[in-house]
Amino acid sequence: MPRLRVTMRIRWMMMAADASVVMRKYLELNTDMYVDPLVPE
Repeated sequence: MPRLRVTMRIRWMMMAADASVVMRKYLELNTDMYVDPLVPE
């Protein structure tokens, strides 16, 4: 069970980071430091 919790925590942290970038884009704020230009959206 602890391994599942770690996996879920990592997924949650990644979703929170993605949501943060999406919100910054929605607010038309600069996201250059968060978005890798080599990765397609």
